[in-house]
Amino acid sequence: MSKSFFISDLHLDTAQKPHITSLFLSFLEFVGQQAGNLYIVGDLFDYWTNNRITFQKNRPILEALGQLQQAGSQIGLQWGNRDFLLKANYLAQFGITLYPEIHSLQLQEHRILITHGHSLCTADTGFQRYRRLWWKIFRLFSPLAPGGIENYVARKIRQKSQQKVAKLDASKFCLSEKLIKQYFNQGFDTIICGHTHQPAIKIYPTDNRLIVLPVWNEQGGYCLLEGGEFRLLTYT
Repeated sequence: MSKSFFISDLHLDTAQKPHITSLFLSFLEFVGQQAGNLYIVGDLFDYWTNNRITFQKNRPILEALGQLQQAGSQIGLQWGNRDFLLKANYLAQFGITLYPEIHSLQLQEHRILITHGHSLCTADTGFQRYRRLWWKIFRLFSPLAPGGIENYVARKIRQKSQQKVAKLDASKFCLSEKLIKQYFNQGFDTIICGHTHQPAIKIYPTDNRLIVLPVWNEQGGYCLLEGGEFRLLTYT
């Protein structure tokens, strides 16, 4: 029975945070040694834009994922709120499957829902309005803008977003229990997400579970599904 690894919120930036990139590349070797499959649940990149500058900067990361896939691992990736411009046809060059925002997996007798987590934070109504409107505009704008301009705009948006998030009440980042229970009622026994940077495994009275993945900083964190059991572990 193969091992399944779940990660989220790496926010890779080869220039600003090279140590996390190095840690991630080492982690990919570790997954390969374990003959595991890898599921990336959003925000792999600090930001993503569809231009040559971004492609060249991140190509070594994608090539390393491609090498893992060629060695026999399945690689699935969801976009998060930072890299929602990722495109399936580009990732497919490296053997990476791009999943939709809400995706179902059947693994080791578990029916699992994976989603980055921003869609579960329904109390953050300002962000939800922003997501519904502006993400569509950004997707239209991305192929038309010169790469340098597009990346400048993306960095500015990230900076303003970080400033705004720092001022928000913590309740805005709570995952909606109502929505979580709706998914459980649809037959999922496990929900795996990231986004909140508050790692946890919560077991419900119904034996359903919510798993929140850790953010990567000085060390990496992941969830391992092995032998039907889920564990949150650290990679250094």
